[in-house]
Amino acid sequence: MRIIKNALQLLTENFNLVSKIVLTVWLPGSILLALLNVFIFPSITDGSELSSVVLEMKVANLIELALGPIYIGALIYAHSQIKKGDDLPRRGCPFVPFLNQ
Repeated sequence: MRIIKNALQLLTENFNLVSKIVLTVWLPGSILLALLNVFIFPSITDGSELSSVVLEMKVANLIELALGPIYIGALIYAHSQIKKGDDLPRRGCPFVPFLNQ
């Protein structure tokens, strides 16, 4: 129970940082999936709604497979630095441009 309490406390205290990391990684994947869904999937599936949904789910899972470890690793690193009391690199961070303020 103590571990869950600590995790929720870290999340609530650093919600801004967590949301910036997750959105930085997920926004391009979501945009790519939306573009594929509008422009590519209908022509591949010949307008079949079921085939389009199945294809969309497969691509969404591939995006999750590729991007999931990136944002999970970034969250683990950020929270470990916070727990140690170290400052996070806020300048020159190429993978999290929202932190470059």
